[in-house]
Amino acid sequence: MRKLAVAIMICLLIIGCQNTIVSDADKQAQIETMYRQYARKFPTVKGITASQLQQLQRQGKKPILVDVRAPEEIAVSYIPGAISAAEFEANITDYQDTIAIVYCTIGYRSGLYAQKLQQREIEVFNLEGSILAWSHAGGSLTDGTQATHQVHVFGRQWQLTPASYTAIW
Repeated sequence: MRKLAVAIMICLLIIGCQNTIVSDADKQAQIETMYRQYARKFPTVKGITASQLQQLQRQGKKPILVDVRAPEEIAVSYIPGAISAAEFEANITDYQDTIAIVYCTIGYRSGLYAQKLQQREIEVFNLEGSILAWSHAGGSLTDGTQATHQVHVFGRQWQLTPASYTAIW
């Protein structure tokens, strides 16, 4: 009986640790830390923060937003006005005089994609922290028909959405 009680207490402790509430500020710090680590893989790529992008948009500047995530991720939500990497590639000459801002979930895949675009001499910025940072900065998201507070992430490690959002994987 004593062993059972100890086992139950250990399980409750483990469950309690897994369900620890993390603040939005802690999540933002984790996004920034993860992005800085990923950015080492593409050191020549220029970054832009979510707040800098929002400032550009308020000034009436219209960079092309390119979402490099998989279609099933984009189906959950994307930044309004964004196009997929496939759409960008299919019409790349239409965007020669436009700054491209690429994003994914946290900035790794988009950083690698930005690096490829740089090699093609395309002016490109990687959205630092990508859609996760965008959601923390209060940026709007759409599912294609309406505003949404859902974000597709890969799994628990990337479950860093603000408290008012739902992470889906």
